[in-house]
Amino acid sequence: MVGRSFAFMAAADGRSTDTARNARANFITNYSFSGERLKGFNVGGAARWRARPTIGYGITTNAAGTTLLDLDKAYKGEEEFYVDAILGYRGRLKAWGGVNYRLQLNIRNLLNDDDPTPIQTWTTGEVVKLATVEPRVIVFTFAVNF
Repeated sequence: MVGRSFAFMAAADGRSTDTARNARANFITNYSFSGERLKGFNVGGAARWRARPTIGYGITTNAAGTTLLDLDKAYKGEEEFYVDAILGYRGRLKAWGGVNYRLQLNIRNLLNDDDPTPIQTWTTGEVVKLATVEPRVIVFTFAVNF
């Protein structure tokens, strides 16, 4: 049994781990308005993409009849794509001596993509473990600078 474990570790050296992804991309933007009518407002957002992870491996039988993991038969999970949004306003509270304040609305997972995602398989490819993504989250912030 120990020999098989060492053989697997040697064969897996340099390959993807169960949750590693070979690519990801993030795009973040924010625009602050400067014109008279919209001065102080800002809008922005983010798009996040992650490639499909390896979530398991198939099996093979060697010449001696021993069943081994087939590291060339990787089972892949699903790629992920999420969108976030930001809407904010900066101003001054004249009633409090011109103190600066900021109001901001952040919406994470704007598209509410919260379907269960496969994260582990048996050697047959059957999914045995799922994860869930946090559903849409809305956060409102009020900050004051003294």
